[in-house]
Amino acid sequence: MSFPRLKRLTRPLTQTALRVREEGACTYFYRDTPLARHASLIEGALWMGALILVAWAVSLWTTPRAGIEPVILPLKVAFSAALLLAATCLGRAAAQGMRIELRIDRDAGTLQCHQSTAGGSSRQVFECPLDLVGSFYIMRVPGPHSASHFYARLTDGSDAVYLGSDDDRKLERLLDRLRNRDRQSAAALTRELVGLAQVKRRGPSAA
Repeated sequence: MSFPRLKRLTRPLTQTALRVREEGACTYFYRDTPLARHASLIEGALWMGALILVAWAVSLWTTPRAGIEPVILPLKVAFSAALLLAATCLGRAAAQGMRIELRIDRDAGTLQCHQSTAGGSSRQVFECPLDLVGSFYIMRVPGPHSASHFYARLTDGSDAVYLGSDDDRKLERLLDRLRNRDRQSAAALTRELVGLAQVKRRGPSAA
């Protein structure tokens, strides 16, 4: 089987997309990745792996033949600690979740990133003021079926915020939408400020 054909067959399993939803003054970005699509299965496997490692570590000390020979005692302690550490890492990854959502809240003036599990529990990963978002840009990846990456550039010199990956043309349309939305917001703000200034100028004469 040729490598390009193999890539075509496995593309549904590895394909990534960026889903965008707008509600009022908020724009939501969902990373549609293989991990997110199979979050419940992956999180369940991580919990199962963590339990197996814990049971293995406990069995080293509770089985009938688990003698405490002075020669192998340090090895058993080190191996048990490694098993418990690996179980903790697996459990932590499962508890954090596989789904990533980024939110632009224009009313609150923030860019937020939330990580959630298949069960619905969510935690906020980071938050930054929307004033720090200087612009959005696309990092293009060469290749006919390669997904390009969408970023938000911050003005404080921090690393750019990764929003997601998708087809180049879809990201171009999304970039145009965001730019038009920003221009519309700026125009609405200008109209509002001009209206307030006119009211203030009419105030003394009306009195």
